[in-house]
Amino acid sequence: MPRLCSACNHLRLTEINEDLVRKIDSYRAIASKYGITESSLKRHAATHLPLKLTAAAHAAEVVEATSLLDQVQRLHAEAASILDQAKRTGTAAWRCSRSRRPARCSRCSRG
Repeated sequence: MPRLCSACNHLRLTEINEDLVRKIDSYRAIASKYGITESSLKRHAATHLPLKLTAAAHAAEVVEATSLLDQVQRLHAEAASILDQAKRTGTAAWRCSRSRRPARCSRCSRG
């Protein structure tokens, strides 16, 4: 039966991982602080911590991508609403959206 990781099974695992990621203290100091051996801490850092960091990075990327997608969807909805309103009210402003210089369009009030 394989030996269990002392750090992974520690009650203060989150704090151990935070200390390892911050790299403020040495392995010896961190191990002493949590009452585990330096060698088991190094094994944990080499084999288990990268998996956790990779999973956390992936989760952060998913959150960021979701946030960006939400922003794009909101902007798209707002642009569609503005276009609909311009078409309904008969203003020519929506026609200049294809113009390279919409601010100087002579057909709408922005020029």
